[in-house]
Amino acid sequence: MTELAEFQNGSTFNMLDFCAPGQGLPVLKIAELKQGITRQTRYCIHRDNARRVDRGELLLSWSGTPDTSIDTFLYFGGPAWLNQHIFKVVTPRPEDRAYMFGLLRSLKPNFLAFARAKQTTGLGHVALKDLRTLLVAYPPVMMRDAFDALTAPYFAKIGACDDLRSILVTTRDELLPRLMAGEVRIRREP
Repeated sequence: MTELAEFQNGSTFNMLDFCAPGQGLPVLKIAELKQGITRQTRYCIHRDNARRVDRGELLLSWSGTPDTSIDTFLYFGGPAWLNQHIFKVVTPRPEDRAYMFGLLRSLKPNFLAFARAKQTTGLGHVALKDLRTLLVAYPPVMMRDAFDALTAPYFAKIGACDDLRSILVTTRDELLPRLMAGEVRIRREP
């Protein structure tokens, strides 16, 4: 499995690395992968050797509560720093990203089994050595290119939906406190 892509681990951050919200880049933890950037998201201006991710990256969370944390994600946000416990999955060719995404999704039961086997205090993890034990089918370039061509519109749609989700979350976060404070009212149509 590890011959098909490079699994680059995220970076560790400590309290001194963080800056004021909205300054620098957001630090992606598993919560941000699942919920997007929120008011709880931490930011970092710069840190040497930090792993940066950009829109369209393929990510694999490898640590946490197996049933809720171990998963494969497509990241469609803006530039960010990647926190530990998440691999940035880099394929040799960009055209192989769709195949690798599907492959990693199909291997989730294996990842959960690895994590449960090492579970302590509710947390488990998937190590690189676990990934090395997986034998997977790898189709020839021509088939992967055809798969990429067929799935590209769906990946674009996923990105567009994520953009819309982000807008809706921001709108909700701005309007809800004002609604609760009575600063805005909902107009009811008769």
